[in-house]
Amino acid sequence: MVLDLSKLNPKEDPKDRPKVLLLACYDCKSVDEIPYDDRFPFDGKPGHDQNQNPFLHQMVERHPNHRGMLADADLLVWQHPDGKKQIVEQFQKGGSPGLDVFGTNFYDTKANFSADAMTCYANTTVHRDNVAITRQIRKY
Repeated sequence: MVLDLSKLNPKEDPKDRPKVLLLACYDCKSVDEIPYDDRFPFDGKPGHDQNQNPFLHQMVERHPNHRGMLADADLLVWQHPDGKKQIVEQFQKGGSPGLDVFGTNFYDTKANFSADAMTCYANTTVHRDNVAITRQIRKY
């Protein structure tokens, strides 16, 4: 099942569409709607700071010591039955797969590459230090 987004106005910028905050609680197995507060824009970044949203704090207090996820969604997509179903399924799977959407283990590969790069850098730095110390010893 794929939601047909062609009915949305293609000339409208997606950032300008109305949004809704969704709080998924993994302990209660619920998804709560929270009004999106656009009074507090980020400085130099797109979007709005939802940490200052008074409705968010009220909703979070209903789930003390619970684990969950907070996300925003287009209000029109959330109000569509198929869109709501897809978003809830995505929450149940633990969120968006991000760059690993094709099952390529991107994040594992990136972590492995980063670890190898740091090991190589550490070895190179130690080698350079030893060479510098060796050169100083030869001068005397």
